[in-house]
Amino acid sequence: MGNIRRSLFGYKKREVDDLISRLEGEKAHLKQELEGKSEMIEQLNAQLHKFRSQEELVREAIIDAKQLSKRLVEEAKQEATELLCDANKTISDEFARFNQSMETLNGIKNRVVAQKEELSKELQETLRRYKEAFENSETEDFVRIKEELDADITRSEEVVEKSKQVIFLPSFNKSNWN
Repeated sequence: MGNIRRSLFGYKKREVDDLISRLEGEKAHLKQELEGKSEMIEQLNAQLHKFRSQEELVREAIIDAKQLSKRLVEEAKQEATELLCDANKTISDEFARFNQSMETLNGIKNRVVAQKEELSKELQETLRRYKEAFENSETEDFVRIKEELDADITRSEEVVEKSKQVIFLPSFNKSNWN
């Protein structure tokens, strides 16, 4: 409070009026300052509410993102499992086809080996007969031997041609037999 001097019948009116005036001015200033602070508080409360709303939205977005990532991971695991199963089935099917092809090829090989052995025996038998005929024959028998040899070669060529139906064999010329 200020210094108010006393007079005979109390305080001096002018000083009291000045003090009241000053106090009212200060009161108005404080009231104005209070209103400014109240507005500021309202603005800050509005910002706080806005930030809390944004925080809630961010929290929900984070939760949604976590759920989405979990779902994506599960879907990726499931797809990877399905791809692995499909790959294993494809590999299994390919091995089965390979084994079937190998069995077929082994069967063809066995038939070719059997035909080769048969041809080899037939050729050896023919050569043995001609050797015996050559050893037991005279020069005039060579014409007959040549005719028999030509007939045997023709038969051998027919057998070879029939064997080509099983597998591919290079063609033999008569010049290869000489």
